[in-house]
Amino acid sequence: MSKRISLLILTLLIAAAGIGLNAEGSGATGTGAGFSEDKLTVQTGQTFYITVAVNDVSDLYACQCELEYDTEYLEPVDAAEGAFLSSDGADTYFAIPNIEPGEIQRGALTRLSRDEGVDGSGSIVHLFFRALQETDRTTVRLKNIQLVDRNARDIDKDYLNSGRCRITIGDEAAMYIQPDIAF
Repeated sequence: MSKRISLLILTLLIAAAGIGLNAEGSGATGTGAGFSEDKLTVQTGQTFYITVAVNDVSDLYACQCELEYDTEYLEPVDAAEGAFLSSDGADTYFAIPNIEPGEIQRGALTRLSRDEGVDGSGSIVHLFFRALQETDRTTVRLKNIQLVDRNARDIDKDYLNSGRCRITIGDEAAMYIQPDIAF
């Protein structure tokens, strides 16, 4: 078990430092990372989630992300691991992000029980917020997302929806209905 934890720490440190075993990225072409939703409308007081996802990725082994939000309109409530990195039955470790006013920092997720990453598209993490007060638009912005392969090399990517999710909050808005997320 301590060997797995040591491997995890090493992988996360390499990813956080932005270095890899090779100087160049893994060369993934067409990979996208960001929010599944580009905009949504929620009711004041409602708790909802937005999903950080990847599209068309090859050999994804770990990721880390940071984002910004406006504390006047949104309050972070929770985070839940998405299904993608464990989609083949691999064990994973989810480092709950550090929440500072206006920022969510150093959320990380890595595979533990496999020697290879996963290919395809899917959800990485679901971030839960409470809508605090009415506004025509507030934005959650992905400041940084780092994807790494099984060799801890950066995976090149473009941002989905420009790395932003625009949120309208209304007292009279209909309740935004989403599928339940299992923790």
